[in-house]
Amino acid sequence: MKDQARGSAITKPDWVGAMVGNPRFEFTARLCTGNDKLRLIAKHLPTATVAELLVCGIGNADMNTARVELCERLVAAMLETGMVEHGSSQFARLLRCEYANRLIEVISSYGQGFFYSRKNDSVARLSFDQRVYLHDASGTMIEAKATSKWRGFSHDGTLRDLVLQMRNYVMRGERIDPAYLGIDRQLGGGNIWGYPPEQMRLCREAAQQLPIINVPSSMECAA
Repeated sequence: MKDQARGSAITKPDWVGAMVGNPRFEFTARLCTGNDKLRLIAKHLPTATVAELLVCGIGNADMNTARVELCERLVAAMLETGMVEHGSSQFARLLRCEYANRLIEVISSYGQGFFYSRKNDSVARLSFDQRVYLHDASGTMIEAKATSKWRGFSHDGTLRDLVLQMRNYVMRGERIDPAYLGIDRQLGGGNIWGYPPEQMRLCREAAQQLPIINVPSSMECAA
C-alpha cells in the first residue's frame, strides 16, 4: 500500500477473524428451554470476561451478523474495564489500537484540539491491518512509519513522533511516557502544544486513565 491515499474509508476491526480460532477465547451456544431462542456466549479465558447475545428464531437468525455483534460486545466489556492483551496476535494489536484511538480522542477534546478538524468535523483515527495507518482528520490516510513522507499530515513533527509512539504501542505494547503529552518548555513555562495550563492538566489526567499511558494493572493479561 502507498504511504498515503486520499479519501480512504476506515473499516471496522475484524473482531470475528481475530477471535474465532484464537485459543484465548471460547464460544458456546445454548438452546433456551421451551422456545427456539439461542443464547450465544463468548468468553475471554484469561480474564473470564463474558458477553452474551440472545438470538430469536434459530432458523431465521443471521448467524454471521450475530457473531459480529457478540464479538463487539466482548471487546466493549474488555475496553470498559481497561483490559489489555500483550503479544503480537491480531486481536492484541486491534485491542491496543482501540486504546490508541481513545488517547487521540482525549487529546482532541482539550486545548487546541489537536487531531480534530473543524472543517471536516472529524477526529483522526488509527487502524491496524498488518500495519498501522493514521486516518488524518483532513481525510488523508498515512502509514505510520518513520520513513513515510506523511504527505497531508495536519500537524508538526512533535505530533508525528507521538503517532509513531502510538504505533509502537499497537505493534509491540510499548507504553508512552506521560512526559510526551504536551512536553513542558524548559524556558518560559507552558508546554510545546500551547494548551492552556488547566486544559493541559485535564488532558494529561484523562490520558493517564488509559492503558497506553498507565502502568500495568493486575487486570491485564500476559500473552
